[in-house]
Amino acid sequence: MNRLDTLRKSMLPGSRGIEIGPWRNPVASKKDGFQTLVIDILTTEVLREQARASNDSEAQVAGIEEVDIVGDASRLYELVRGKGCMDRFDWIVSSHNFEHLPDPIRFLSDCENLLKPGGFVGMIIPDKRYCFDRFRCTTNIADLVRAHHDSESTTAAAFAMFALHALKTTLVFPDGAESRSWRQDINVPEYLETKDIRPIYEKLKTWLAKNPAPKFIGHRWQFSPAAFELAMFDLRATGLTNFVLEEIVSAQGCQEFAVRLRLGAGIEINPKECAKRRSELCRRIEDEAAAVTGHCLRLENELAIARAELAETKALLARLDG
Repeated sequence: MNRLDTLRKSMLPGSRGIEIGPWRNPVASKKDGFQTLVIDILTTEVLREQARASNDSEAQVAGIEEVDIVGDASRLYELVRGKGCMDRFDWIVSSHNFEHLPDPIRFLSDCENLLKPGGFVGMIIPDKRYCFDRFRCTTNIADLVRAHHDSESTTAAAFAMFALHALKTTLVFPDGAESRSWRQDINVPEYLETKDIRPIYEKLKTWLAKNPAPKFIGHRWQFSPAAFELAMFDLRATGLTNFVLEEIVSAQGCQEFAVRLRLGAGIEINPKECAKRRSELCRRIEDEAAAVTGHCLRLENELAIARAELAETKALLARLDG
């Protein structure tokens, strides 16, 4: 599937929405008839300068959306209303933004307060199994709730940087080429490498000594599809969000997945049903993690060989019987 198909469902030209950081690949381009309020941490001209520095063609540079509001989307409601925009929107979309937010719960709350009833949030999120987050622990509701209460801490950014770099993963090929993300079909666990922890810890001490700590815009949260689904279920069950996870789809190659969150009413769920659903999702998270390990891949290869040998044996027996 196209990586943006899930996000574009129900987005009719003429509808009004917010797109966060569209960069080169807008979901809802203004030229396609969408009334899009574009938000980015950088100005249009800086984005175009960066594109030129990356040797993008002038056509690609010209295609970068005009930024309407420059600012940090982690404070989305404050940012939009502070610019005098009092509208409510049909949708809010972003690609590779959610995993960077200091306080995802606040972001979801801001989206609720900016959307019309029944509005939706669409996001593209990296799959931790196929990028530099591979060896980091999967994010759960405890992590998100703690961040919601501690996001203003003066040391939060320093520890977020340390968490990222302590287990940052690179796929290093035999020829020395490196990749920070990779497709499912080139997942080779033996090629995954991390770094010496000692200099990273020394950097942490330097970061902590600064006041305030350096600004951090890297990945704070790590999800596989089932892990994101569990996080959203838990946030909804506990009343921390009113968003319903309407759809979740792994994109081609599985480096990322698309989600649609629909704004709904609160839910009532009995303890037995809640526990059952959470247990199912926890098992799926385990299965997703296990499926990309070297041990599992070796077993799959052995099974494929055994099936091929069995097919040959059956064919031979059929010929002998004939």
